[in-house]
Amino acid sequence: MMQVTVPPGAAAGQMMQVQLPAGQLVQVRVPAGLQPGQIFQMQVPAAGPVTAEQALAASIAAAGGELHLSKEQTILNAAGTVIATIEFRMGGGVGWPIVPISAAGSAGISASIVLPDGRIAATLLPKQRPAPGRILLCGSAGDSFGEVEARYAVGPLSLYITRDLRAGDQHVLSFVEPSRPWVWPFVIGTCCLGAACVHCIATGPTFYVLKGKERVGEVKHPLPCSCDGGDDLLPRWSMQRVKSNDPAVLRAWLNYLAAETLHGLLF
Repeated sequence: MMQVTVPPGAAAGQMMQVQLPAGQLVQVRVPAGLQPGQIFQMQVPAAGPVTAEQALAASIAAAGGELHLSKEQTILNAAGTVIATIEFRMGGGVGWPIVPISAAGSAGISASIVLPDGRIAATLLPKQRPAPGRILLCGSAGDSFGEVEARYAVGPLSLYITRDLRAGDQHVLSFVEPSRPWVWPFVIGTCCLGAACVHCIATGPTFYVLKGKERVGEVKHPLPCSCDGGDDLLPRWSMQRVKSNDPAVLRAWLNYLAAETLHGLLF
């Protein structure tokens, strides 16, 4: 038996995630009559082999509430320890392509989330042949979210960009830019010359991570004007950072990151 504390926001009858002593993450229902902060006893399941997905989830749960994409294209925790790598398979080759490839030659492309020991935690496959400006990768986003579709799509003339995870017709997570109503008055007031400064002035999060209408995390990219690839809010080795108190959100971000990165490689 082990003691479990009901986390903030959880209610009786809801499912909560518990990390076992061996590192595995399991889903447990909050017993009736309990409130956040109260403790209950649960039976520890018989120990079995830890799968690659369970090992990844355990590493993310201990990651300090944030993950980073490094310049070497690895996934790191807050302390700078490698957790995983996202590898792409194209035409029989594995790794990160040096030059972009055309969408016409990208049939059969796949992405894999690979642990430092070489085990594959998840494989993401395209829902269809990539169309210009559009990437759809399907696969598991961990036990909490299950099978999802990671989407990164750029609209005509780049007027809009879709960044989200979906399960069927339901939004699982959305990546939404913060509202900055001062941008257009600033650009117009400087006769468009200020457009080049907008991204460097906007030093806050690049995106908010939304679960429905609830903000569950944030993503930060380095400022474009920082020639060394970093700014005051990011370590110099970080090319992107996601922060969330929910390890399941951090895990699901890896699926979105694969779609975003693949879009940059193809288009």
